[in-house]
Amino acid sequence: QERLSDSLVAVVGLGAVGSHAAAILGRCGVRPLRLVGPSRVQARSVAYHASATREDLGMGRAEVSRVHLLRTVPRCKIEVCPASLDAGSADWLLGDASAGRTPDLVLLCTPAADMDEALCACIARRLRAIACLSSTAAASYAEPAHQMLACLHDVCCSAEARALIRRPRAL
Repeated sequence: QERLSDSLVAVVGLGAVGSHAAAILGRCGVRPLRLVGPSRVQARSVAYHASATREDLGMGRAEVSRVHLLRTVPRCKIEVCPASLDAGSADWLLGDASAGRTPDLVLLCTPAADMDEALCACIARRLRAIACLSSTAAASYAEPAHQMLACLHDVCCSAEARALIRRPRAL
């Protein structure tokens, strides 16, 4: 439990999948979290974000996740990075950022179309990364209780997963 609580986990993308992942990680005892994403809460995203309400409209999704998670887990140390993970920002977001250390694990919770650069940045830095693909696309208001974790190689029915497997091999 101590090793888990001291592990820095970066969650990239705070939509339907990422906001729920961040909430679960914080409640499970992961204390240092880095929430990465530039998106703001919109009326349509309130329905699927883990904690956003109408009062949060216009605020950054990462900041909304941080504020709400600190209400339930006040000892959590949450760093918000309101930026996209791409080649220009990877050194800062996957490096030591302001917390002074690199992430022990990176959860990539962005749409598959945006995952290429982020996945390549993790591979180039030899970081442990988990690509979290929604089987129903981010805007479909997926029920978090119906999400499951599977090895990317075991997901043969998803065209997005098959394409994502081929991309790093082409590099």
